Amino acid sequence: MAVTFEQFEQEVNALTIVHDSEKLLHTFSEQGTESGRRLEPEVDTHSMRVANGCTVVAWEADLSLREAATLRVAGIGHDFGKWGCANLVINSAVLLCDTDQSDTMRAEQRRHPEISLHLLHAMLTVTEADESMKQKVGLYVVTHHGHHRNLADNYPSENKLATYRKNRSIPVLEPNDHDFGAVLSVVDCIDAIGFRTIGDETRRYVNERLKREGYELLPGETMVDLATRIAEAEMEPMPKVLGQTTRQIGALLKQYEVYIRTGHDTYIK
Repeated sequence: MAVTFEQFEQEVNALTIVHDSEKLLHTFSEQGTESGRRLEPEVDTHSMRVANGCTVVAWEADLSLREAATLRVAGIGHDFGKWGCANLVINSAVLLCDTDQSDTMRAEQRRHPEISLHLLHAMLTVTEADESMKQKVGLYVVTHHGHHRNLADNYPSENKLATYRKNRSIPVLEPNDHDFGAVLSVVDCIDAIGFRTIGDETRRYVNERLKREGYELLPGETMVDLATRIAEAEMEPMPKVLGQTTRQIGALLKQYEVYIRTGHDTYIK
């Protein structure tokens, strides 16, 4: 009998590297709150939703537990760098949408995937057996924005990647690494637009930007539907990643959200 989603999720979450990365996320969140650096939209809840979405896609793709755990930890840690950006309380949507923001602040925000890599490398302690998983996590985190046309400048140059490899921070890209990074990118994009709870001021900026770029809700469409449509248009061409189209990934995230909201006992393929 095929393993149920609940069993799969429990076994993935039981792995030490997953447990420890969640602890690290909560530590960053608590320290940020105490210092007045609460981020909007709240990075901790967004990161956990991205991690959950990545886990759903991993289950649908019949990945191994270690592959799923690597993708989940990348979801948990992909925004760690937002706590490491100097002298900045980050509101990503406003920074990226508001032309009045300084180039310095915008450039600082766009560095957060690289900072996330350094924080993961320095602060996530793993066993020797899990070191290869940690290196893959860093690779997916530091490169995942390279799949998004508007955020391509977050993708590090080949020189930077070579430097990271020299320092043993990340391994060389292998063929399936593209799919893992792309899944993280798609789930991140859909969640950031479709699921997050943000303040009225931020929503105004987001709506203005979307309208400026020709995106508006169609009749009967939810924000998640719109977010999926945007992800299809904004991501580099990717017919399928891990066997799923962008639209199928959006549908999986909607299904998972219903499963969580309604408290269903099972999640069925």
